[in-house]
Amino acid sequence: MYPCHHKPLNRFFALQSLLLGLVLLVLTRTAIATEPLNERTVVALFGDSISVGFNANFQDRNGNGTTDRGCPTIYLTNLMLNDGDHPSCSSSLYNSPVFDANNEARNIIVTNWGEGGTDTDRGQARINAHLGQAKIDFVGNSYITLIMYGTNDRNSGISSTTTRDNIGIMIDRARALGFTPILSNLTPRSDQNVGTYNSQIASLVGSKNVLFVDMHSRFVNHSGGYTQLIDQEISTLTGETIRLHPNNEGYLVIAETWFDQHLKNIIPAIENQTNIAPIISLLLDE
Repeated sequence: MYPCHHKPLNRFFALQSLLLGLVLLVLTRTAIATEPLNERTVVALFGDSISVGFNANFQDRNGNGTTDRGCPTIYLTNLMLNDGDHPSCSSSLYNSPVFDANNEARNIIVTNWGEGGTDTDRGQARINAHLGQAKIDFVGNSYITLIMYGTNDRNSGISSTTTRDNIGIMIDRARALGFTPILSNLTPRSDQNVGTYNSQIASLVGSKNVLFVDMHSRFVNHSGGYTQLIDQEISTLTGETIRLHPNNEGYLVIAETWFDQHLKNIIPAIENQTNIAPIISLLLDE
């Protein structure tokens, strides 16, 4: 009698099972491909040039809804998609499809609606249009806006109480549009004491029952002080040397503060990608 060899037959059935599994995987992923759009979290940055990310290395003053420009946008996107891993502020990271705002499998969108040089009068006047546009541009089931406004108000002659009232209007309008607002106070600047404005902003936590981030304390308590996070620049108003716009490290601190205190708790699970090459190799070696 000749020995019976089953290895080729076993391979055939194994490959047949693998192919059937792959077909089912493709069909399943196709069926759920439209779901992440309805499960996606959309985060809208809303503020002035500090929200945009303006500094010596980045000269854009308006976000205009970008998803891939400016360190606050890029840092937040990477922190949220990578569960807090330290990111790099480089637009080259967006070469991967996972960072494509139009990719249906992506379940986090960070869109930037900062507008440089504006005060809270302008902020409360434009919030409906810009957050409304964010909802048109990006479909999701959860909308969050990060409001950090007021650093230009003193220069515009706006009192701290009016700043409070204007931001209160922003909070109300954001909620009416379906956004959950998260409020920040102002980062330090060397030419002005922002304490009075920050006190008024903090008073909204109770009156508006809004989530709050103490960005000012995070900067002041940074190792080496806030001057490590805000480089010197020439004021466009006075021509004097001041510290106002954070450097890249400062924008990372801003993004990490938003992330650590609130945003990490709302990150939905990201679908795992399956690499089938090792499976095929294993079966062929049987």
